[in-house]
Amino acid sequence: MDYGKYLYREQKKEQKQKSKTGTLKIIKFKFKTTSHDLKTKAKRTIRFLNKGYKVKIEMYLRGRENALKGHAKDKIKEFLDMVKEEVEIEAEKELKKKGPRFLMIIRKK
Repeated sequence: MDYGKYLYREQKKEQKQKSKTGTLKIIKFKFKTTSHDLKTKAKRTIRFLNKGYKVKIEMYLRGRENALKGHAKDKIKEFLDMVKEEVEIEAEKELKKKGPRFLMIIRKK
């Protein structure tokens, strides 16, 4: 076997290991999501954070829900409080409104 070919294959293996494609998990919910469903999504988020993933939180607002941005932010804060009870988190990207949705990326401290 050629030594150069061997080194090339080893470099390719290292690149595949370094470039983890699934390092960001997405949690989506809507304005009308109930508190029980938020608890379920919070448990799933905690599981992802404990495994070392970053979590992107998306909340969609549809139609007249866009007029209730304050209530939407309160619901997101409620969700984050549920997560903070179990895991210390920090915001990698702060809560922003992009079009019809709110976006935020969190990770474990």
